[in-house]
Formats: sequence, structure tokens, C-alpha cells
Amino acid sequence: MSPPVMGGIAIKRSSVSYGPERLSSVIDAFLSSGLLVLDLRDSWDRLLKKDEILRRIREAKEAVIIGRFIGLYPNFENMINQAYFLRTLLGRPIDVFEVKLPFMLVSFEETLRGIKKALSDGIIESFGLIGWNLRAFKLVQELDLLNRLHHFKIDVNFFRQNEISLAKAISGLNIKVFSSSPLHGGRISERGYRSFLTRLIYRSKFETLRSLSKRLNLSISQVALIWLAHNGISYAPSTSVREHVTEIAESLRGFVGENVWKGVIP
Repeated sequence: MSPPVMGGIAIKRSSVSYGPERLSSVIDAFLSSGLLVLDLRDSWDRLLKKDEILRRIREAKEAVIIGRFIGLYPNFENMINQAYFLRTLLGRPIDVFEVKLPFMLVSFEETLRGIKKALSDGIIESFGLIGWNLRAFKLVQELDLLNRLHHFKIDVNFFRQNEISLAKAISGLNIKVFSSSPLHGGRISERGYRSFLTRLIYRSKFETLRSLSKRLNLSISQVALIWLAHNGISYAPSTSVREHVTEIAESLRGFVGENVWKGVIP
């Protein structure tokens, strides 16, 4: 059985500089949305002096908080230091600590040693891996960490349907799959549709999305997110706009019958 789909929002690094009022408004919308995932990505180190934002994040006690390792050198010491610092910011263990694959400057074995230590010390509850690597998966198994692996995050979305088979294979291992770019960097949107160059590059897929959005009375972004959920893929699009949080939440609650996707799902 595949793991249940999760939905949420992500806070980009640049979003923290927009101003505390704007970001607090987005987090407030998240808290009342019913969404489960708050992905801080690599923005969390900029929250150190944002007391009001940190307070709002700490109030999200039911949320799954994801924080990402920052930098290119996730050796044992750096892993522990960053995880501990993030735990201190949140005031509780990190639900999911993410690390990118592959690494060029440090062995993955050393990274996993850091993860294992952070898990045993109660600094983090689980971990996620960005990218897919069969050797990495086998190492996770060998180190008996599979039950603490929360997800793999891969680049799959409506414009990158070629990764669907990989996503389904990972889900078949009873491991969650998150899209690393559910709206393709914001291109899968009404704004993206209005861009002549973007619409030219993704013409056929945009035509499908526009047709479905009119038929279902949904936005282009919502159709693309529902498509991900229909394929068992979780998502947390980046946003700094309160209204987008509601749109994302409504997409997760949306149900579209199987017949709608005929000829659309690979």
C-alpha cells in the first residue's frame, strides 16, 4: 500500500526578506488551512531574529516541519550542528531533516552517521533525501534507518511526467514521495500561462491544463497539484502569498474522478 499523500507549503529563502508581516500572514493562513506540511527548506537560518515568525511556526504543533541541510558539506559535525541549531529555533525536535543527493565533497556514509546520531539523540524525528540513488537507498537499509526515512523528494510535476514511474516505484516501497518542484518553479500557473515563451515551450501540456481547469472550475495550479495527488505524490509549493495557501489547501481536498485523467496520466 502506498503512503498517504501530504500537502503543505514551503518557505523559500528569499521569502524571509519580504517582511515579517507578509510571512506571518502566510503562516497564519497555513495554520488555519488544514495543510500538514511546513517545509522551511533552507530558509530556517534566516529566522534567528524573526521572533514573531518563529512564534507562529512554534504554534504549528500538529504540522510536519521540514528543514533542509544548508551548504555542500554535510559531514558528521556539520549535520549535527545544523540539526541542533534548527531544533533550538523550533523549540522541539525537527520532524524531518532533509539532505540532498549525491554529494561530491563527503561520503554519504558519513552523512548517514550524522543522521543516525541526530536520531538517537532526539534532535530529529526522521529524515528526508532529495533525489534518488539506489546505492543510497541500500545504505539506508544496511544502517537500519529505513523506518526513520520520511521521504524521497524528486523533480516530478505535470511538466515532468517522465519521473512518474520512479515516483510509483518508490511509493511501492512504502516510502513517501514529495515533488521538489510541484509547480515547476511557478511556471505551472495562470502567470506562467500568460507568458508567451513558457506557453510556447509547454504548449501541449498547458492546453491540457487549461482545458481541465475550465471543465473543473479550478485554477491551472490546482489541476496540476490534484494530478500529483492522484499519482500518490505529496507536495508543498513555495509561496509568499496568503491567497495561494487557500488555493493549495483546496487542491488537496479536491477529488477528481478517474475518467477525467484518461489520456493525461502516463
